[in-house]
Amino acid sequence: MSAHGRAIMGTRSAGVAVMSNSIQQILVGTDFSEPSINAVLHADALAQLCQANLTALFAQVLHDDLSAGVLDAQWDQFRDRVGERFAALKSEYQVDFESRVERDVSARNALLRTAESVDADLIIVGTHGRTGMGRLALGSVAEGVVRDAPVSVLSVHYTTPHAPYRRILVPVDLSDRSGATLRYAASLAEDFGAELAVVHVVEPLTVPPYFPLDYCAPAPDEVRGAVVEFVRKQLPDQDVPVHVLSSRVAEGVCRLAEDQDFDLIVTGTRGLHGLMRLALGSVAEKILRLSGVPVWIYKPAG
Repeated sequence: MSAHGRAIMGTRSAGVAVMSNSIQQILVGTDFSEPSINAVLHADALAQLCQANLTALFAQVLHDDLSAGVLDAQWDQFRDRVGERFAALKSEYQVDFESRVERDVSARNALLRTAESVDADLIIVGTHGRTGMGRLALGSVAEGVVRDAPVSVLSVHYTTPHAPYRRILVPVDLSDRSGATLRYAASLAEDFGAELAVVHVVEPLTVPPYFPLDYCAPAPDEVRGAVVEFVRKQLPDQDVPVHVLSSRVAEGVCRLAEDQDFDLIVTGTRGLHGLMRLALGSVAEKILRLSGVPVWIYKPAG
């Protein structure tokens, strides 16, 4: 087990059962930048906890600055140089993985193609903070990976410390899909030995002109009651704290995560209805951009 794997697992002993979630193959993308190395460290720790295989991918993006001038005749030499960097990464951080070097028109394509090739259950990518919106690293294609990947994706912010996930926050919109995400997050919390909390965000309402003049939005107590009942139905044997906010959804979720020291947000790909639609390209994507903590985008198998 790597030194970093031992750190992120905290006090979990060798006799403790590994994660119950069916994660057997993890793929992490790296370009050897600080954000992507941090993602590799998180991936190594999760692989240890899951007893999963870990593959680290370097994508040679055709026509980018790094690979410009790399001709087919030079490909073997280029792969060897990248292999040396992988070896140095393993040695410096005491991590273990299978390394792959692939060529494609984008890092996104390479990640998705490799994920299919190795039958990955989870893809991990690093993010950086070049702008206030927290632009995504690896050629700024991580959003595309999240949108198009058939499996769950974990984005890791480059400032995230190498520590266990101890407080998990789950946004819900009371849809069946967010219920499935909540149950999955609860299983992660059990495996990590983490606390679990739920947040439901009600955006400030602008009433369309065709609504009745006497229309009133649900009262805060009614909303809280509905969320509490929803959580009880999903997790009948657990007492899960519930937060109800009035805010823009992504901003509210990320602010709560920061203010109350959550270290992982677990969200689904989309909700079916409600004011909070976790649709990729909208709220979930904004959470990815804004969050300073890891975001686990859950996609159910099949």
